[in-house]
Amino acid sequence: MHIRRKPDGVEEEQLYLDNSEKEITEPFNPKDVDIVSQPMVISNIIDQLKYDDILLEPDFQRHPDLWDAGKQSRLIESLIIRIPLPTFYFDSTDDDKLIVVDGLQRLYAIKRFMVLDQDDPNRLVLTGLEYLKEYEGKQYEELPPGIQRRIKAQTLTAYIIRPGTPDKVRTSIFTRINTGGLTLEPAEIKNSVYRGQAANLLKELAHSDEFVKATRKKIDPSRMLDCEFVNRFLAFYLLGIEQYPGNLEDYLNDVMIRLQKESKSVIKNAAQIF
Repeated sequence: MHIRRKPDGVEEEQLYLDNSEKEITEPFNPKDVDIVSQPMVISNIIDQLKYDDILLEPDFQRHPDLWDAGKQSRLIESLIIRIPLPTFYFDSTDDDKLIVVDGLQRLYAIKRFMVLDQDDPNRLVLTGLEYLKEYEGKQYEELPPGIQRRIKAQTLTAYIIRPGTPDKVRTSIFTRINTGGLTLEPAEIKNSVYRGQAANLLKELAHSDEFVKATRKKIDPSRMLDCEFVNRFLAFYLLGIEQYPGNLEDYLNDVMIRLQKESKSVIKNAAQIF
């Protein structure tokens, strides 16, 4: 609805401004969003977790174990009584491996219960169950065979960000989708999206003795704030102040895109200048 003021000062409501729908091109073209829905069976997820085809800690600097044993156990209980789990989101742009965008804590609970070795001290033992009290204190292998099969047969709904999705689009998707126990910082998102030469350079410079000494260890590296400082320096150094568009995140993403394609000599020179 649009409010139009007539010449006599009276406001008039308009439901439609015109009959044509303007094509959205900012912040990016919706046609660039390439996400597909895909059902995933728990048994397949177990195999993917076992062989590291699902990356639970892909340089995010996040904590996959924010849930305590009780909360993880209740998730397993949900699988047993067939309560659907929330949707998962993955990024599939890294050499056929899936990077977790949303669902890290749930996947870590599944890994602790069904993937880790039985003698692993981190192996999940069910505790704090709400309904199935008879399974308290049990590991996966101690559950009745029928219950084991029921868990492994459960299907999850996942959305996959497909290869070819532009980096800036992926950055926006990561920001909007992530609802984990620890919300990703911008630097953590860029570190995942621009995996490879760009992200490696930021981490190398952020961890350098020169940077740590110059900042007197005052910058907390646990959430990659140090990498954010490096990112800003490289943006203004390589792109120049005149290229600053007024949006800092776009500017920082622009230099990351450039760094992914730069020659080794340019990377080495930028590191030396830093």
